[in-house]
Amino acid sequence: MFRLLAAVVVALAILSTPQSGAADSKVLLTGFPLLKQQHMLTCESSAASMATKAVLTETQIMARMPRSPDPNIGFRGSIDGLPDKNLWNYGVYAAPVQKALATYGYTSKVLSNATNADVKTYIRKGWPVILWLTYALQKATPRLGMAGGRPYVLVPHEHAILAVGYDDTTVVANDPWLPTVVHYRWAAFDRSWALFRDMALAIDPCPSPSPISALSLIHATTERLVWTWNAGRNAAQYHVTVRRRGPATTTVLFDGMTTSPRYALLSPTPGSTYQIVVRSISACGEHSTAREAWVAVPVLVPPATSTPSPTAAPTGTATARPTPAATTRAAQ
Repeated sequence: MFRLLAAVVVALAILSTPQSGAADSKVLLTGFPLLKQQHMLTCESSAASMATKAVLTETQIMARMPRSPDPNIGFRGSIDGLPDKNLWNYGVYAAPVQKALATYGYTSKVLSNATNADVKTYIRKGWPVILWLTYALQKATPRLGMAGGRPYVLVPHEHAILAVGYDDTTVVANDPWLPTVVHYRWAAFDRSWALFRDMALAIDPCPSPSPISALSLIHATTERLVWTWNAGRNAAQYHVTVRRRGPATTTVLFDGMTTSPRYALLSPTPGSTYQIVVRSISACGEHSTAREAWVAVPVLVPPATSTPSPTAAPTGTATARPTPAATTRAAQ
């Protein structure tokens, strides 16, 4: 009987344990729109726009994009230029796209010599991944170029897509050219991806919040203290902590969230010192670095009361008013 019970317990334990890799065999991110690139050669910026869930436009990203003959440094050629045999009109690689996104507060990771497992890891994390490959996985022969004494590689039919999912056999991506959702078998995709040294850019779709600025006390009375601050970029709300600091003790008076760039503390204690700490919070819950301010509330001494003194009598000698002379009527 004991062996039978033990066997049942082991069987139940096996059935209740998640199977390794089963939950990761198919992943598809949602919320990333399918957008069509606005110019002949802006597939990379269009893919990056989709990665921000269209919060940033292709135009905004291109506005921050450096320019260079070397696509590792900046955008090569004209955004509306037609492909030519010398590849003067080309596009851009991962690092300049990363720099453009960073100016808007977006975190991303440049991947080189990456693997399929790397792409899957970031997608499971919720980060879509821009992948460089030839359009429709066409065959191509890489070419070597030089700029500023540094070599770079150009690949005919260069293109970029945004990977948003995968399963055991395929990678799923938004292609900005048509636009359409493509499903490429991993083996076929890898042959084209390898022409670009397996380059990719994994993007956090939620921008990092910047710290607040100009934290200041705008109102101070015995009834309330009021602080305001300038909003942090990409802040959805603020984490505010207010403490009363004493010689030996510290009391937390408030520790919570507010969506308003303003906080009021009612009935401050005269003679106490108060500290306020404010952090920006993004829509994804990421915190910025903190900003703080201190204020000492003075002890208010009421003015002393006094009894009015009686008015003193005027001093000095009074001057008599002269008596008018009597009028004498002469005898007639």
